[in-house]
Amino acid sequence: MEDGSHQLGATAIDAATTANYMVHTWQTNGLKTKAYLNGSIDLLPKKYFNANEAYEIGIEPFGFGSTLGTLMLQNDSGQFAMFLWQRDIDTNLNKGYFKQVVNDLGVTVGHDNGEITITNGNTGQWLKAELKV
Repeated sequence: MEDGSHQLGATAIDAATTANYMVHTWQTNGLKTKAYLNGSIDLLPKKYFNANEAYEIGIEPFGFGSTLGTLMLQNDSGQFAMFLWQRDIDTNLNKGYFKQVVNDLGVTVGHDNGEITITNGNTGQWLKAELKV
């Protein structure tokens, strides 16, 4: 059962340019999240991670399986990490791993049974995560 709301708007990029966006907030199995017009999910709003802290995020309530795409993480300093979903085509469609592409944050990402685990590196930092599907 979906219970959602929509918001349309534009944000200024500079004095002459705006970027249009659409935010859709929905609730599935009691969990609320935001999705954007570009197909991304606000997976982890800004959260402080202590050094070596791990955080698990369940993604099964959203109905994701083999359709995971790119996981982007960013800190307050503008540094980021990008991981691409690599599906295991020889077994269950929900199996796979996140392949590191860029990682200025020192984080690791794992996937197991419908959960993504983000583990911070050796330095405490504020992180946010967006999953493009």
